[in-house]
Amino acid sequence: MARLACALLILVACSCAPGAAFLAAVLIGELVLAAHVRALRLAGCFIAVLAAPSVVLAAIVLIITPLGAPLAALPWGYIGTGSILAALAAALRPAACLLPLFLSLYLTRPDDLADAVCKTLRVPYRQAFAFACAVRFIPDLANRMSQKLEAHAMRGRSGIIARAGFALRSIPLAFRETARTMREAMLAAEMRGSRLRPRGSSPDDSTIEPADAACMAACALLVAAALVLRALFA
Repeated sequence: MARLACALLILVACSCAPGAAFLAAVLIGELVLAAHVRALRLAGCFIAVLAAPSVVLAAIVLIITPLGAPLAALPWGYIGTGSILAALAAALRPAACLLPLFLSLYLTRPDDLADAVCKTLRVPYRQAFAFACAVRFIPDLANRMSQKLEAHAMRGRSGIIARAGFALRSIPLAFRETARTMREAMLAAEMRGSRLRPRGSSPDDSTIEPADAACMAACALLVAAALVLRALFA
């Protein structure tokens, strides 16, 4: 639960951050933490997925945001030094915002996430497990699609058209496989009747440890720093 809370706080901080320097520093810190938990390759794959839409977003911001000293004239304005910084911030923002949330959801098992939600928020276990399966569905689906595309490329069919056609044909199959896996997990959880706790029977132990509280406090300070920088440089 603390992972999810920290990821959401970082998302808020990066959404409020005014400049590229803050976002770059946060993204570097996220990659260091990903390397610490041996998920650097996974983080790199996620950033690579976001690369194309981030570049498109940066290009749009570059041509519609006339800021700073003019560098190139456009029919509707100009491209300036501030335009380049705004475009760089737009390119970094999606990865900086979403990478912690992706890793926290991908690296946490649905039953562990359900336990944390049940203990911390006093939610019934069935609803908590359904929530955990829902938030894990997209990462699991993306992982299955990546495995299928890698297997397809290893067979020597690496053309863009061939890969696109294979991806379109594989989406329904990957969707069914992911849904079947989630259904089996829910059935297994249903069989563990002792863990299907009602709302009023939360356990005595808390999932928020002192280290977790310290991490959430640090992320809250990050949000405060982003808001202060936004107020100063707005």
